[in-house]
Amino acid sequence: MADLSHLDMSKAASAGSFTPIPAGDYKAMLVHSEVKPTKDGTGQRLALRFIIMEGQYQNRLIFEGLNIVNKNTTAQGIALRQLQDLKDAVGLSNASQSEELHNRPLTIKVAIKDDQNVIKAYKSRSVSNAQQQTNMMQEAFETPAAAPAVKANPFAKQ
Repeated sequence: MADLSHLDMSKAASAGSFTPIPAGDYKAMLVHSEVKPTKDGTGQRLALRFIIMEGQYQNRLIFEGLNIVNKNTTAQGIALRQLQDLKDAVGLSNASQSEELHNRPLTIKVAIKDDQNVIKAYKSRSVSNAQQQTNMMQEAFETPAAAPAVKANPFAKQ
């Protein structure tokens, strides 16, 4: 048995929160990936770890697993499509190693399923910026501008 009474636990760092972050789009980066066996041991999943890069949830981790080899061909097809979307979002459509996808900013669309976060979509940051510009332009057109001042016509008869 170890005596723990002399330890000042008030200085211990918090492990952080494991509650899901709200659904939405977040600027993130893939920071770790590895192939692991599926739960039933008959396939392989690509375990991914993303970090949120800014905002209220900066430095929070989001975990995702893609069933890249699975006896269920539908599950495997979905995972391969998601992997291609991830590759496209970081601008490396032809990447052959998952490590090539690391440390490249992208936007992830996060949802909540069974009280945990899941990634529903991967988007490039440039698409997000373009979408923001489109939204700003739409707002500008929808907001009525003040009518320009009318100058007197110097050629008009008086």
